[in-house]
Amino acid sequence: GKIKDLLAAEGAGLGDVVMMRVYLVGVPSNDGKMDSAGMNEAYRTFFGTPEQPNKPARATVVPLSYSASARAARRRAPVLR
Repeated sequence: GKIKDLLAAEGAGLGDVVMMRVYLVGVPSNDGKMDSAGMNEAYRTFFGTPEQPNKPARATVVPLSYSASARAARRRAPVLR
């Protein structure tokens, strides 16, 4: 994969990853909802396996502009001029 190739170019591998920051946004095929289960499945494909047992820390971030509550708040917010 692309990340493996980028790490290899720097002389590193997936076992060297200690922290991940994941930005989740809505997926059109999931009615615009974030696919947390899909992200966790992908994570388990690369980390915590017999070949690569390390599990880096991760922070999952939902950009404010993509959260349903933020979109609803913007629709209700008064426009100040």
